[in-house]
Amino acid sequence: MTPEEFVGRFSDLEDITVLRGALSIDDMPTDPQHYLLLAMQLFPRYEFEDLDLRQRFVSLCNQLLYRDGRTFLALWHVVKTSLVNDEISRNGVNALAGVACYLQCRPILPVQMLELREVLVGCLRIERLKRNASVCLEAIE
Repeated sequence: MTPEEFVGRFSDLEDITVLRGALSIDDMPTDPQHYLLLAMQLFPRYEFEDLDLRQRFVSLCNQLLYRDGRTFLALWHVVKTSLVNDEISRNGVNALAGVACYLQCRPILPVQMLELREVLVGCLRIERLKRNASVCLEAIE
């Protein structure tokens, strides 16, 4: 599945938040690596026409994250990529917001705490990521 196919699968949803309870995601892959590979295909690729695709991808991943955590690694990739690419840091804000909500509710993390802290401290240096990074750091302290 490509990022375009993943996003296209839910193109009929006007309100992405209904995805959390949707039966249509029960047949979606549950392997976190699947979503990480999609994120790696889409980020750091930067093309003007990818803006909507990237925004929708992050929004969908946030909803899957809230449901069962399967997209944490994909969103974490977006966060790490946003540290080195200013254009992607726009998507990093929403990815980091999802991670912040997840960290406040879930004690088990699929990444090492040291890596988590290092990346979040790096996010503090980027104005648009600073607030969500602070929330994440408070959640893991």
